[in-house]
Amino acid sequence: MLTIVEGKVVYDLDGSSTASTRAHSRGCSGSRGDARAHGHEASAAMWARHNGCGTTTHRLSIQGGHCDVYDNCPVDGQVELCSFDAMGHCWPGGVQGTFGCPTYASATRLEWDFFKQYAW
Repeated sequence: MLTIVEGKVVYDLDGSSTASTRAHSRGCSGSRGDARAHGHEASAAMWARHNGCGTTTHRLSIQGGHCDVYDNCPVDGQVELCSFDAMGHCWPGGVQGTFGCPTYASATRLEWDFFKQYAW
């Protein structure tokens, strides 16, 4: 089962950063009460625990930010959290305009690459 924790960019209320959490989930069983987390970092950590990943991450640099990749995840349970610095309210990698930030890595490409690697 493939689950996206946040299938879009998540905007912080203060507008200082933007993050997208991507998780390949082995599925949910049991109560949902213990599967709720607030904020993108807590959400990624919750999915990493749920999927059986390690508690450490390694950081990959991307244009305008970074991705924290959880270590030691099972083959069908990878979790990553990608964050963009000082981006404001726009789509990373989008066409220049009101809702596009072309100077940042493409969130669409990051998510598609993730699915191609882990979902198939």
